[in-house]
Amino acid sequence: MTSINVAKVSNNIKANYYELCMRLFSDMGSYNEAQPFNAEYNRKLTLYGDSALLFTPRNTSKYARIEAFKALGGMDNSKKIEIYKQIKTLRLAKQLIQQLSCDSRLSVT
Repeated sequence: MTSINVAKVSNNIKANYYELCMRLFSDMGSYNEAQPFNAEYNRKLTLYGDSALLFTPRNTSKYARIEAFKALGGMDNSKKIEIYKQIKTLRLAKQLIQQLSCDSRLSVT
């Protein structure tokens, strides 16, 4: 992974790349729970998660998803629950906006 240079790609691709790296180290930590490997995998999960957040727009479901996944590394259940609720609220809000948009188009004609 050190030979991949993301300097000249879009922020969206950078966010996706760092999110995939975060998930890789999460999976590696889950597979190998032995110390000292797990601590190093969790450290890298956090670093790649932070990088993914830098290139992800705030107040989006993707941003909240990355935060939630990053929180899994530390196993902070209260944070996981809080972020899950934010994701759920964002999804419901998006569905409501789409529904209202469709309803208003129907009533205009």
